[in-house]
Amino acid sequence: MSDASKSHTPFSKRPIKSNPLVESREVARNRRRDVYLKQVQDRRNDKSWAARGDQILQLDYVSERKKWEAEMAQSAPPPEEPPEEEADLPVYSSQGPFFMSQTTPQNSQPSCDDAREIDDIERQQQEDLEALLSLMETEEEQGQARQAQDSQRYGSDDEDYDSIFLGLMNDGEQKAEAMDTSNG
Repeated sequence: MSDASKSHTPFSKRPIKSNPLVESREVARNRRRDVYLKQVQDRRNDKSWAARGDQILQLDYVSERKKWEAEMAQSAPPPEEPPEEEADLPVYSSQGPFFMSQTTPQNSQPSCDDAREIDDIERQQQEDLEALLSLMETEEEQGQARQAQDSQRYGSDDEDYDSIFLGLMNDGEQKAEAMDTSNG
């Protein structure tokens, strides 16, 4: 019945639906602008996440290294008891960088001077390690500061991109109007 009623209704009296595919010039331009700005933002976010990934990997490495060093320090034998293999090695003289010709007897204990030297060497190594870690952290902070300066220098807000895009669009429209030389 509905088909019959349509056939009896004249075409001019039927309700007219607008074509959903046809957009106004302004709507199409805004849609293209939004898509372009979204792509720019996505690329910027991808770059920042890549930089953050490198920083995370570096921090993970440093933390794993610290854990490993702590485990090695705990599992190391006490410095007063030299391992049996080292007992046959030449003794390092405290007067200078020369090896003594004698070897230490198996049953002798290291002297207090040797223990102090070992402590000094360990302390120096620990200070060197801390200096290296602090250097790595300062380099990381400088990299972050440079990245922040770059984002401030080149603009990080969507408003900057909007103003640039609108300026380019206005320039294009002005050029199109300037080229129109018709007498109409």
